[in-house]
Amino acid sequence: MTGRKTCSVCFDIRAKKKKYIPKTKKTRMCEICGKEFKTWTSTQRYCSKKCRSIAYIPPMQVTPEVKDRAARGSMTELLVCVELMGKGYEVFRNMSPAGSCDLVVLREGRLLRVECKTTTLNIKTNHWSIPSFDMEKCDVVAILISSGLRYLDSKTRATIDL
Repeated sequence: MTGRKTCSVCFDIRAKKKKYIPKTKKTRMCEICGKEFKTWTSTQRYCSKKCRSIAYIPPMQVTPEVKDRAARGSMTELLVCVELMGKGYEVFRNMSPAGSCDLVVLREGRLLRVECKTTTLNIKTNHWSIPSFDMEKCDVVAILISSGLRYLDSKTRATIDL
């Protein structure tokens, strides 16, 4: 054994320097365009600055000052439209207030019916309350919470990425 004290991985305790350990590039899929790319980091999600700028949408909120429920619902629908169009979907809004769903979205031949809901935090139970509706009339539920939009599969009620 030499006089050097080192840990088994890479750190020279006396010199207080990390030894060079060559990193290997990882192959990932871009979350926006689906292109495969190589990355050094475990957190990189996009292949380019262009895809990263498309993905960045600041947190969305419907202002609590809007007391009219219909106006809040329309604002939520518009926020969902903006986000889905930014992700490359074609978005069609329902013109009838009595329609079976709020939006119909189309991408790569895949047609989805989307219901948009705005939630409020119940202070007593500390849970988000979602108004009741018929889950059979839509494929996806878009829920606006304070931290942004979440999408749920209406059949499994699991969170999904669109």
